[in-house]
Amino acid sequence: MVLSQSVNRPPERMKMLLALNGEWKGEMAEVRNGKKVKTKISHTSTKVAAGWGVMVQESAMIPEFGKYVSARIFSYNAAGDTTYMYVVDNRGDTWFYTGTWKSTRKLELESQTDLPEGKKLKKTVKYDFINLKEYEYRFMSAIGDSVISTVEMNMKKQ
Repeated sequence: MVLSQSVNRPPERMKMLLALNGEWKGEMAEVRNGKKVKTKISHTSTKVAAGWGVMVQESAMIPEFGKYVSARIFSYNAAGDTTYMYVVDNRGDTWFYTGTWKSTRKLELESQTDLPEGKKLKKTVKYDFINLKEYEYRFMSAIGDSVISTVEMNMKKQ
């Protein structure tokens, strides 16, 4: 008698994140203090942890800030419907986001940090996968009801 081993596979919703694998290029537009700045951005992504995660390494040359590099690691909770994103960048910022898929192509993640005086810094990230070779990214940072900055990107697989 031969017993087959069960294979612990990533959930179906990881498929869109796994589509990030490869090289991507696009344009980023950031609005901060009412000023819009556009720049080119690129990232390389790879599957990690046997498909349970994706690591994205991105870079851009941002006017007034210089070179920006970051690493994002996405993962998925096997016991539920939560997707996680851990981000660290060359400015020394580190963020941990949690979120859910709103559809098979739309992922929304959020991070909140307590600030002095009882205020909260809230960061929201939205991924909208147009298809397997293009996605849109929207980021918003706010303290209370006041938006500090927004970033929009349109990325295409190379």
